[in-house]
Amino acid sequence: MNDDPSRPKAVDPLLPVQGNGVQTRIGRNQFKRTLSEIQTHSRNDGRVLQSIRDMSWLTLFLLSSACVRETNQSMKNATLRCEPSAAAIRAAIQRLIAADNARDLPQVISMYTQDVVFLPPTGEEVTGRQAVEARYQRLFATQAPRIRMEIAETRLSDDWAFVRGVTQGTLTSVSSGEVTTLDDRFIALLKCDLDAWRISRLMWRRADGNKPR
Repeated sequence: MNDDPSRPKAVDPLLPVQGNGVQTRIGRNQFKRTLSEIQTHSRNDGRVLQSIRDMSWLTLFLLSSACVRETNQSMKNATLRCEPSAAAIRAAIQRLIAADNARDLPQVISMYTQDVVFLPPTGEEVTGRQAVEARYQRLFATQAPRIRMEIAETRLSDDWAFVRGVTQGTLTSVSSGEVTTLDDRFIALLKCDLDAWRISRLMWRRADGNKPR
């Protein structure tokens, strides 16, 4: 076909297109070709698009799970405010010994959990803070402790701790002045009870096999 310079050329009508906040114009035929290519790719890549959608849901699920775990951990950290270290565990036991020597009953009892259990050498369990307090009241009324302690082993796991050690010293009778020598081996289980490490289980025995106190 011969081009006639005097004949006006066919013009591809321009269509307005909005993108990225800027309005531009493209030819109608270009628009149709672009639309056709998009539809063709959509049909051919349907599985890919589905996979992308599946990955999106998976990503949202993983992000949600991570948020839940972080929230749970934050709540746990907010509830358990005990220092998770062997030094903190040793310090708690030392505070108990210091309170024993001072016959400071309120401080002593504060070092035990509400559900504390004593397992003394006699085999008679002492259960609960109230029963333990009664035992200490009888002890402090008649004896003046002078106790020292050595820790042989400390283990820590989350909000529980295990301590094994030796307590030595004397009990002096308040009335007669008679002195009883102490040489015990003990095992204590401590629990992070809200804001402090407290003893939850305590067992001990005499090292020399003599009559237990």
